[in-house]
Amino acid sequence: MVANNGDPPLLLHNSGNNGNHFLNFKLVGTKTNRDAMGARIRILAGGISQIREIEGGGSYLSQSDLRAKLWPGKSRSC
Repeated sequence: MVANNGDPPLLLHNSGNNGNHFLNFKLVGTKTNRDAMGARIRILAGGISQIREIEGGGSYLSQSDLRAKLWPGKSRSC
């Protein structure tokens, strides 16, 4: 879903089926760090290591996505 200021919402759909996989993590901290800022996620899949760090920020009328997305490709085990 894309929502641009002053425009109607736009729904994008990827109908491709290329066999690739992705992982999406929403981390939840406790007490003072509820959004898990600074947390790191590392996966090793298909001999490739990927690291994502949860970081905040954004711009005017926006917020960075607090979920961590990783793409292990066609690998079925991490």
